[in-house]
Amino acid sequence: MRFINALALISGQIGRPGGGSYFIAPSNRHLDLSWQAKPAPKQVARFFKPTIGRDILAAEPAVKMIWANGTNPVNQSPDSHLVSQAFRSVPFKVVVDAFMTDTADLADLILPCTLNLEQENLNPSYFHDFINHTRPPKVYLAPDSPARAGLDLAKPVFLVSPLGRLEVQMTELPGLHPEVVLYRRGDWLKLGGGVNQLIADATTDLGGGAAYYAQHARLEN
Repeated sequence: MRFINALALISGQIGRPGGGSYFIAPSNRHLDLSWQAKPAPKQVARFFKPTIGRDILAAEPAVKMIWANGTNPVNQSPDSHLVSQAFRSVPFKVVVDAFMTDTADLADLILPCTLNLEQENLNPSYFHDFINHTRPPKVYLAPDSPARAGLDLAKPVFLVSPLGRLEVQMTELPGLHPEVVLYRRGDWLKLGGGVNQLIADATTDLGGGAAYYAQHARLEN
């Protein structure tokens, strides 16, 4: 990125109207999306973010419904008042978001959604070549663990102690003691993990260490 900025500088594009530099790389460039079906060009009308307000108002046939999923075009596209006017002209608007954005304010139906670290997801980047895999923390159970009894695996599962609860995913680990729930350390509170939030501040009988492995816990929906 510094070399791109340097090229703009030495070519005289800094400090002049219309100059400067802008660079971006598609965030999905490292994902294999070949499995996606591509609609035929004639079957889908495309609205572009820079002109979405104008495009909606000029559409033939007229737009009857808008589904805005995790996007805020009323605030993020140019000519916000025109975009707002365009959205208001559409009979039915659905917005999927975790916040009451300017676009959500115009919706007829708002569907709340999980945030980035509350769901399993792949998170690529515009500016580096790493892909982050986010998922709820994982616990390991023996195949015959009594902790599995009564759980509905179609619903969220929580690891629970007297101090609180933490949403987890369950994985079988043959050879583990049936009465043990294994949670691998190393994740962070701010990333949705942190099993120590469920462990009481007790000391061991010998040595005065933290009694991490003496905490009683259970799994529940």
